[in-house]
Amino acid sequence: MSKKLILVLVLGLFFFKFNLVQAGVIINEFVPYGATEWVELLNTTNSDIPLDGWSLVDAANHIKSLTPLGSISAHGIVVYEYNAASSGWLNNDADSIELRDAALEPKDKVSYGTTDLAVPSTGKSAALISGDWQTNQEPTKDTANLSSSNNGDSNDSTEDEFSSDTITPASVADTKPVSSKIKTEISVRNIAYVGIPLAFQGKVMQGKQLFRGRYFWNFGDGDFREVKIINTDKFTHTYFYPGDYDVVLDYYPNFFADTPAASQKITVKVVPAGVSISRTGDEKDFFVELTNNSNYNADISNWKITSSAKSFTIPRNTIMTPKKQMIISSRITGFSVADRGTLKLLSPVGEAMSDYSFSVKPVKVTYNSDVGRPNSGRPTSELTPSSGQPPEEYLPAGAFGSGVSGEDTSPYSPLFIPIASVVLISAGAGSVYFIRRKKAVPSSEIGADFEILDE
Repeated sequence: MSKKLILVLVLGLFFFKFNLVQAGVIINEFVPYGATEWVELLNTTNSDIPLDGWSLVDAANHIKSLTPLGSISAHGIVVYEYNAASSGWLNNDADSIELRDAALEPKDKVSYGTTDLAVPSTGKSAALISGDWQTNQEPTKDTANLSSSNNGDSNDSTEDEFSSDTITPASVADTKPVSSKIKTEISVRNIAYVGIPLAFQGKVMQGKQLFRGRYFWNFGDGDFREVKIINTDKFTHTYFYPGDYDVVLDYYPNFFADTPAASQKITVKVVPAGVSISRTGDEKDFFVELTNNSNYNADISNWKITSSAKSFTIPRNTIMTPKKQMIISSRITGFSVADRGTLKLLSPVGEAMSDYSFSVKPVKVTYNSDVGRPNSGRPTSELTPSSGQPPEEYLPAGAFGSGVSGEDTSPYSPLFIPIASVVLISAGAGSVYFIRRKKAVPSSEIGADFEILDE
């Protein structure tokens, strides 16, 4: 073998090993819940790597230093543990874990609680198996994953390690800290309610999150949303009818691309909002009872119970289980029995979901037909409740004391008023005639009282 060929092979091996060191450490397994949350790291190279200044960071940018772990040996494993007995670090439903080096450069990242990687069940872990993340695995803390392609055995023979046939101490897939595949991630609740805004959030991942390109959302109900600049802020969409809707998120790497580089589809089930005000208390113990009449969990966070005078906002993270009730005391809401007739349940956007005023029926009473009769001897305060006539505030003016009860209660004949009118008119006319006759003076007497005198 020529000297030049040997030199080329030696240089090639040197740079190959240098690249492996750069490939470095990856996240290999984790458990995000329990009294002790832990993240397992794997060194995919043939050299020890110091972890001074390295860190793990969650989605909320909570930084956990790896400096106390020292260094990670070639093809070795170290585990970062967090005591979550008092307060947790990683979220139980959805979060991300990012590995950063001393220069704060991201080296690896994994997100869970997504369609690509579900949250592991209790007693299980999420693990990197043959280059792909798998959930609900049997935990292998501080040891190689059961089905991974990692080769953790170090070769004692230098000749075997650098044989001319294979120069890979570990599989190539395991030497990559991030995946080159572009993926879209949709974060949304899979149950929505008619007329209530549903929060959506989209991300594009290629090992780490991308912020270039554009999104196109199709909500499956004829509506869409196009975002020309990647914005990972949450936004809302409202469905107006129940049903199953296919939501599609397409990612385009630039403004001119016609074909999406990645796409994801999920199904959102929209059901009628079945929460209503079902019952209230009395003046001695007033309360408001809510009932979830649907077959699904109902998130009523930030809903409001209102009356004509007061308003109460239901706190966030309030979930009602199907067919169950929730009783809220007046000591919490500040409502009283005076508010009962105007109670309403409003969605976070102010839409009336339940109107209890239609459920409150006014008390109906009737009054004794003797009330208002002359010489009845019955005071008007002695009213007899029954079921024939509404209460005082629902009666027109003049209805009291009239004695109207469906029969003639007048003590006088119906002809009395017409006859009396004729008599009075006749008497009046006669009186005028006699007065005028009495005051009339004969024409022969006119001037008898006057005398004309000559000057």
